Amino acid sequence: MSPEINKDVLVKNVFVLMWPWVAVIIAIIVSIIILGIGIWLSLELDDWTIFSRSGSLLVVIALALAILDHSNWLQKVINVGSDAALPEFKEKLKQNFLNKVTERLSKHNLQKSEDEIEYIVNIEISKYIEEVPNRIGSKVKRSFQKYELIIAAIGTIVWGFGDLAKYI
Repeated sequence: MSPEINKDVLVKNVFVLMWPWVAVIIAIIVSIIILGIGIWLSLELDDWTIFSRSGSLLVVIALALAILDHSNWLQKVINVGSDAALPEFKEKLKQNFLNKVTERLSKHNLQKSEDEIEYIVNIEISKYIEEVPNRIGSKVKRSFQKYELIIAAIGTIVWGFGDLAKYI
């Protein structure tokens, strides 16, 4: 049986959990609208430099996405997740680290009191929780960068060659 999740905590923190993705979705939608307006105005005015300039706006949107700071977001997600998890999940995590610590101590024939072992376990859990953002942070960052680069690439191509679209 998997641990229950406190849905009230998740609902209260939905913005914390979703804000970077909301920013990416808004950037994509705004980019499509800008390109659409650029094409429409270029067709109406028979001036394809307008479409070309819409590409420069896409580059600005990509740069705006790039400067958003996602570093604290992942830690907030972890905090919300640990607040939402029931104590049985936290207890399983603690038990897992307790097993690892006692195994390491017995492997080296070391004796520690229960308080010392609990202290070591708490330190190990803290290290683990602090390392999670670093371990998966680069994957999340690459995911966001992919969208930034796609928008920037499309914007650059349109900016550079958009006025030639009239020949298509």
